[in-house]
Amino acid sequence: MKILCLPGILVFFIIGCHRNNPPAIPDGPEYSSAVLRYYSENIRDTLKTKAACFLLSHLQQHQYSNTGKPDSSLLTKNQFIKHIEHKFHQLDSCPWLTGISFENFSEYLLPGNIDCKTESTRTGPSNPYRERFNYIITHYDDCLNSSYQLVKLLLKDPAKREKTTVAGIIPEIPLLRDLGIPVTIDFLPVTNRENLKKAWMFIPDDRLQPQMPNYMHADRTGKVYRKTFSRQPIPQPAPEEYIPPFFRNPFQKDVTSLYLHTRAVTLPVPNEIKAQHAYLAMFNDSVWQPVAWGKIADNHCRFEQLGTQNIYLPVYYQDSLPKTWTAPFILETNGKICYLTGDTTSVNLTINRMRPYYYNSDRLNNYFPGTHFESADDATFNNGKNKYAINYPHYQWGRIKLTPPCQKRYWRHTGHPRFPYYLAELQFLDTTGQVLSGKFFGPDIQNAEAITDNNPDTYKGYKGWIGVDLGKPVFVSEIRYLLTLPHRIRKNHHYELLYFYEGRWQCAAARTAPGEEITFPAIPAGFLYRLADTERNEYSNIFTIQDQKIQFR
Repeated sequence: MKILCLPGILVFFIIGCHRNNPPAIPDGPEYSSAVLRYYSENIRDTLKTKAACFLLSHLQQHQYSNTGKPDSSLLTKNQFIKHIEHKFHQLDSCPWLTGISFENFSEYLLPGNIDCKTESTRTGPSNPYRERFNYIITHYDDCLNSSYQLVKLLLKDPAKREKTTVAGIIPEIPLLRDLGIPVTIDFLPVTNRENLKKAWMFIPDDRLQPQMPNYMHADRTGKVYRKTFSRQPIPQPAPEEYIPPFFRNPFQKDVTSLYLHTRAVTLPVPNEIKAQHAYLAMFNDSVWQPVAWGKIADNHCRFEQLGTQNIYLPVYYQDSLPKTWTAPFILETNGKICYLTGDTTSVNLTINRMRPYYYNSDRLNNYFPGTHFESADDATFNNGKNKYAINYPHYQWGRIKLTPPCQKRYWRHTGHPRFPYYLAELQFLDTTGQVLSGKFFGPDIQNAEAITDNNPDTYKGYKGWIGVDLGKPVFVSEIRYLLTLPHRIRKNHHYELLYFYEGRWQCAAARTAPGEEITFPAIPAGFLYRLADTERNEYSNIFTIQDQKIQFR
């Protein structure tokens, strides 16, 4: 009678674990039945049976041999059962797992390394974090009830484990799961080129909301996804309908609303569009990348969990090529949609940089404020020394006017002897406005020529001070200096101002920069724009124009 009931148990648990489209079970019914029989008949543990069902029902989707066929020979039946027993032992013995939901346990701890393709990738006694882990849980009480605090102590700073890889692979994940810590990967489908950090660890902790990486506060963030072990809903294509590769992966789910203020939008879709699915794309400074999908019904398409204050472009696919039927739009915080369709007015636009200027942009210049320039009659700066305070110039040239001009031979920039300083350009001007030449001296003058090469992209780093010997006492009327910051407008470079219209980028105007900024007169207003430096093949962030000023997006 018990054997006759087993198929019913198997079907019940598989449907319970995956109601939408239960996948086949790896290694045939014998393998699965043996595992489930062990728990349903011998152990009589409903939760472990449910856990076994969860793993079996999704494992085939993760394990494939080189032939492309399912391969469950990676674990024998006994190894599979041993794995489940080990995870439930962690569940019962680790205090930071107290109260964890079955969903979080099964998704982020139970799988462990069960889907690793080689034994060498599995962990165990050789886990490099094992010794420190044992020390922490023995001596530090504050980590015993918080998985997040435990990881913070174990890795010192989880934020430093954020990876720049596009695949979002974080090698610490299997090592932490091996120690009994539930963890997975959250990631951004789109970031700009300056900031490729797009994957970080999500550590379930009932006391805390998900911890947002610091750079998300300034970066464009429209969607956040999470890697899962179980299969999630994905677009089901009509015959010959193209689905973008990102949305063919069933092992990720949308968790944007856990991190961001979100809105849902419903867009009208023209009758002539025959595709069953539409998408919203975000611009990654190179191409429009789809980040959200929806099913078209009754000539409308609804998109859920969209981060606000972002620009989205509605697209569909025809013969694997993206097509758009309307202009990009800004999703305001109140849910209002503002289409960037342009208007009949024109504006004059002056641009001096290609990228947003963040506080983080000053990371090489943190110690510069409070330093000064000095002049003296001798190279030791002990005789006839004068000091000249520095105004912090941010992303522009700094200028110090000397009134009256000062006649000295030795000049230097100086600060704290232990702090690093960086200069991109340094000039001393005589009374006629000509740049004076001299020789560098000081504790570190290697590659000092970068300071005088008239190239703002190169710079010299040094500690304490760096000096210039003008060869003889010369009247200096002005000191000019430029700190490090990329993406400035370059003098004599050719620029094209592009605007997005009728589904593509078009040229609104082209000019050569006469100096450190460039002005485009009478350009069409109300569109989405980007600037191209044709000589460097460099593009700006996308931006809109408000009150004749750039607003980077």
